[in-house]
Amino acid sequence: MKKYLLIVSLVLLAMAPARAQKGLQIDSLFSKAVPITGYEESLVKGSALRDYNLSYFRSFRFPADKALIDRIASWIKQDALTATSKDMQEEDGELTYALLQFDGDKSKKRYVGHQIRHIDGKDYVTVVYMEGKASVKDLHSFFKKR
Repeated sequence: MKKYLLIVSLVLLAMAPARAQKGLQIDSLFSKAVPITGYEESLVKGSALRDYNLSYFRSFRFPADKALIDRIASWIKQDALTATSKDMQEEDGELTYALLQFDGDKSKKRYVGHQIRHIDGKDYVTVVYMEGKASVKDLHSFFKKR
């Protein structure tokens, strides 16, 4: 019985990071409740993120039309209402950049990043969810480099 409980516990712990952004509006995107095509997904955990003071990094990048861009922007704006720190930029009434911080415990803060880039006549959206001890300043410099 103890062995069974241990296995169930390990499975539940392994599944937890997959929905780390749960409770945020942007979870609809990460849980793939929104059908998107042509997306690139990155998921990095653990020691590979140590230099960035992060423990979890998940991102989606994809081409999007105006309707999807507006939908995602509305989620980001809703999440911003509960953020403890936020930096949001708009161009011509369109949300083009956001970095939101949600305080967790001392060892883990949660962050959502959002950026729209216009490349070769197409709009590309990047949405990132992160956890760790990084400061907002650290994350700003990380995103400006990309």
